[in-house]
Amino acid sequence: MDAFDDETVQILIAAAIVSLAVGIYDDPSTGYVEGLAILTAVLIVAIVTAGNDYEKQRQFLALSEANDDVDVLVIRGGKAKQIPVADIVLGDIVCVEAGDQIP
Repeated sequence: MDAFDDETVQILIAAAIVSLAVGIYDDPSTGYVEGLAILTAVLIVAIVTAGNDYEKQRQFLALSEANDDVDVLVIRGGKAKQIPVADIVLGDIVCVEAGDQIP
């Protein structure tokens, strides 16, 4: 996961491991609580970050698909037609005007 590549998260993981070790050494019955709390917080951050990244990727793909779905004016068989870019075939004459994207 990319969330664990963050330097702050890595420092928190190291702090949690040290806290677990020291806590268990000092008080074996409840010393693990602080380290476990830090690890839980890091896990929550990683899950939220992964969910956010997934949602951004999904939105980007939807936007990219919508951007690719453009109609263009072509001359096919001597007649002008509006067709999607994906339907352009060999022999179509694409009419391009100022501001149009070239397919």
